[in-house]
Amino acid sequence: MKTTVTAKAKNTSSERKYVVWKCAGFGDDGWHSYGGDPEKEVDSYHATKKSANARVREVFFHQNPWGIGDDEFEQDEIEEETDQGLLSLTVSPPDSETWIVKTQDRIQFERERQEEEDESDDDAY
Repeated sequence: MKTTVTAKAKNTSSERKYVVWKCAGFGDDGWHSYGGDPEKEVDSYHATKKSANARVREVFFHQNPWGIGDDEFEQDEIEEETDQGLLSLTVSPPDSETWIVKTQDRIQFERERQEEEDESDDDAY
């Protein structure tokens, strides 16, 4: 999965331990065109889990690819997961793309991003 860091998200400091990222796209469902995993877009960096998790909810419900409000989502279709206190929200409406917004430990995120870049470089040769 490729990663994009927006200009807004680039203003970071070392105290910001958590990253919030989002992505939308179709999986390999055999029907839609599939060019690989959708690209992750970094939204923001946060110093606390509480702040990052609050941002996940805000982005998930107010920046979704369909432009719908939080009251228009089918609540039973939303997958809410936490891993070590870090929130991930996912929805996959029928015949539509999957929308994911997630908080992740910054060090882990950067490590995964570097591994993806290394794999991409290897594929180029």
